Amino acid sequence: LKEHGYFTINNICCNCADALNQEFDLVICNMPYLNTDEILDIRTDGGKEGLEVPMKIISSAKSRIKPGGKFIYVTSSLSNFKKLVSHTELEGFNVSIIAKKKLFFEELIIIKAVRLFS
Repeated sequence: LKEHGYFTINNICCNCADALNQEFDLVICNMPYLNTDEILDIRTDGGKEGLEVPMKIISSAKSRIKPGGKFIYVTSSLSNFKKLVSHTELEGFNVSIIAKKKLFFEELIIIKAVRLFS
């Protein structure tokens, strides 16, 4: 992400953004996106269509990102990433794909979501 002009001094790791009481200009998240029937490993299992957990994270993060702030996240072709992009737009973000990387069995997709002004 450094090549796109994004860098950070402070990092925060938590389960969704509900525990935070601050707004941010930039949030970067490698969400669990694997399509799973049940969530056994919160680091990788995204739930049905790989969307359950990512949708919760996006909804939670929305209130912690300043208007005009950016939310960068990773998703995969193994999940229903088009539905995730639509959900992100419905949550009030302008969404674009900024990078893709084809791997052996999937394509990783980096999404940039800019929070719209209310």
